[in-house]
Amino acid sequence: MDDKKGQFVDVGDFDEGSVVLNVAPKSAEQYLKQVMVSRARCPSVVSIQTPPRQASTPARDSNSNVEQGDDKAPKRQWQIAKNCDFSLKRARIDTMPREKIALKIKWPNIGEETLWEELMLRKCHPSAVQYLPLFPNHVATPPALPIVLSLSPTYVNTLIPYFVEWAEAESLTRPIREWLYALLLVVEKPLLHDVCAAIRLLAKLCRRTRRDINAFRQDEILEFSLFIVIVGDYFEQKDLADK
Repeated sequence: MDDKKGQFVDVGDFDEGSVVLNVAPKSAEQYLKQVMVSRARCPSVVSIQTPPRQASTPARDSNSNVEQGDDKAPKRQWQIAKNCDFSLKRARIDTMPREKIALKIKWPNIGEETLWEELMLRKCHPSAVQYLPLFPNHVATPPALPIVLSLSPTYVNTLIPYFVEWAEAESLTRPIREWLYALLLVVEKPLLHDVCAAIRLLAKLCRRTRRDINAFRQDEILEFSLFIVIVGDYFEQKDLADK
């Protein structure tokens, strides 16, 4: 699509080097400049540049080595496209009017992991049942955007390690994958150490699961590969990225 089509704001000539891509736009003109610059810098199949490298990177553990020659790893072009797509989605969510979209939900206290597990994997929160028909893989609270935006940053930082822990115990089920993807879209950067450690474990779980599943289950292979891209490329845990 031509970048000039459908624009209602004329941005005129501007210095591309002065455009910062990893901040929320404060005007329609700033947003259009970010889109135009990001498209110019990314491959044609994607729409935003990976943000500058500012995320925290903990010390790499000794057993984090990525297997070489993984025949189920997608091509690098696919990885770049998915990384850029994920970046764009985060940028869009960041500019949304949270106070108008988020549900008002009374959640359990931070440390009540058993109650959180019940609500996220076993039973739907009463305030969220209207969204269940949109999420056929869920019997518990689904990761609809108004629900995800109702979670404070503290809740998000707590839930990511919880979900990875549950994935270790129950496997990376689709409800867990969908919730983790939603939480990674809204988690604040730079990552807290515990969150960074959790997503590193998530990437390793995805790699092991991808290695063990049948090659004909291509859709699932790509889902697990997407998490590896998000962790390795977007959150810059490069030692865990596909080569």
